[in-house]
Amino acid sequence: MGKRSELSQDVAISVKPLAMPEARMFTESELREFDLTNTEEGTDFNKRAEKLLGETPAKRAESLKEFRKNLAMVEDFEPKMDDDRFLLRFLRARKFDVDKALKLMRNFYKVRLQNPRLYVPIGMGPRDFKHLYELDCCALLRHRNPLDGTVVLVCRFGKWRPSTGVGPLDIYTPAVYGGELIMDQPEVQLNGFTLILDLQGLEYNWILKYITPDYLTVSIIA
Repeated sequence: MGKRSELSQDVAISVKPLAMPEARMFTESELREFDLTNTEEGTDFNKRAEKLLGETPAKRAESLKEFRKNLAMVEDFEPKMDDDRFLLRFLRARKFDVDKALKLMRNFYKVRLQNPRLYVPIGMGPRDFKHLYELDCCALLRHRNPLDGTVVLVCRFGKWRPSTGVGPLDIYTPAVYGGELIMDQPEVQLNGFTLILDLQGLEYNWILKYITPDYLTVSIIA
């Protein structure tokens, strides 16, 4: 086999069976900590961050300093934000490996420069995409999963129809807005996402016609 492309190396993932915990009902007071409107760090955040990411206050400060130093030397893109929470998105996603975090940020800006209509439509905001939100194809559950702390994103692609007059790529923009809204939250940076794909109602011929290579590329490298 030939050498894998840089892209395929960057997005390769491992899949392993999930250990399903015993189901139980959570009370409203228990769920309050996991509400997406709660932007603060949860119980024992520092202990969990150290266990999962090797993050300590000293490591965090050292990595942020090194990250900013490296960003000052990049020439192929110009970061527009450098506050701690924004930089920690990338550091936590790569377990404080600064070189890997920089590579991830480079990819973050690259995909937005290549697809500005999808990610940063000029002069537009979430209200301009109300009709797409009303399709209810993608939604964030109000509460993070209390079992593992992840944000739960449900994509009901079977609710999309060609008759809506919008394509699969059009649905991507409101999903991006939702992701950007919550990615600054420390708990989201620490625990990540759970993605649920509901394909009921999605017809095979629609996939062949509308799920183009461009759509797959955008979905993978985002």
